Amino acid sequence: MDTKVYALAIGLMLISLTGPGEGWQLFPQAIDEEIYAVCFVDEMRGWCVGSGGLILATVDGGRSWHRQRAPVDLDLFDVCFINPNVGWAVGEGGTIIRTENGGVTWVKVGAPTSRSLYAVHFIDDKTGWVAGGLGTMLQTTDGGESWIERGNVRVTITDLFFVDDRTGWAVGIGGLILHTEDGGLSWVKQESGVQSFLYGVHFVDSNEGWAVGDGVILHTVDGGRRWEVQAKGSWVLKSVYFPNPALGWAVGNGGALLRTTDGGRSWRRERVAVEDDLLDISQGGTKVWVVGGRSILMEPNVPLPERPARTEVELDESVRMPYEPIVKLCSLRVNSVPEGAEIILDDRPTGLKTPALLEELPPGRHVVKLVKTNHGHVERAVFLREGESKEIEIRLPSRSKQISIFAAGLTVAGIAAAAVYLFSGAF
Repeated sequence: MDTKVYALAIGLMLISLTGPGEGWQLFPQAIDEEIYAVCFVDEMRGWCVGSGGLILATVDGGRSWHRQRAPVDLDLFDVCFINPNVGWAVGEGGTIIRTENGGVTWVKVGAPTSRSLYAVHFIDDKTGWVAGGLGTMLQTTDGGESWIERGNVRVTITDLFFVDDRTGWAVGIGGLILHTEDGGLSWVKQESGVQSFLYGVHFVDSNEGWAVGDGVILHTVDGGRRWEVQAKGSWVLKSVYFPNPALGWAVGNGGALLRTTDGGRSWRRERVAVEDDLLDISQGGTKVWVVGGRSILMEPNVPLPERPARTEVELDESVRMPYEPIVKLCSLRVNSVPEGAEIILDDRPTGLKTPALLEELPPGRHVVKLVKTNHGHVERAVFLREGESKEIEIRLPSRSKQISIFAAGLTVAGIAAAAVYLFSGAF
């Protein structure tokens, strides 16, 4: 594998976005891709991942960023490092990649799923979990060499978080919250009290945590036995992070960046000069990082205030944002005449035969190839818009024949020869 790290020339511009004593700094990136997730392990070293296999890394606290080469060109939705050397990223089509040298080289890891993975969380170099489409939940205890399926729901999971090797939570669409106390061997549904899409979850210990999503911030102080609405609105939030029980941030669409210093009793919107959808938060040392679109934001000198009393409030109307899910997936129903054709999507076998419904597809251009014995094959390009459900029908040749005609006594340039003509197709 080519181990060269390709430097990305970036003109960095630090912009002060808040008043005295605050100081969000913006690191705009001269890239075509979108940034979906971020992970820092200390003050200086961090990684971002995004669309088309994008991986960016910094070793100088964000002053400069360089590209790292991914072994895939698929979208990467989440990234997790447990030290400066060892990390994982997950994404489209069941993609899991791993590095053991800080990203100088990344290798693809086999996974028993082709569904997109939206979340990855490791607590050490051996034990971790990934989750994604249609309730996919996988666990590894050998650093990703092998994976065991642990899911017991059919609802897409968007985020997960563990406080130790036994206690964790996962959230997803339709207000889904799952909880485990045995390291992910079994998962139990917790009552969220909402039907909203939930996109982010974070706990400061085994009792207190927050979950955010479509128009809601949820809070629990008893490990999720009881979740209560701490704030609500018409916006959608994608990620939440608390370094301690008092101080926290929630980020979302349209550059929404909310901050609390009293455990969520009140929230105020930070002034940031970006309109990108903000999707993820990470802390390294005393710096907090937020990413989304083509923007990377950082706040230095993060304090760790004392824990205040908690009460419920509604979020101020000024921070309400329109709804827009983090990933608008698509579906495609494929029919054929005759039926029973093998479906190959984007050069990868699906294991399905027509008629069949292909779910959890990313928007964009796809190539559907149908193959059936004695009927040859047919390819068709299909474009799916975000959130679209489409149905197509493909007609295969009625039957495929190959006819050989032997012609003797053929003379070419004065030389006697025999020729065999092969014809194939529908007749």
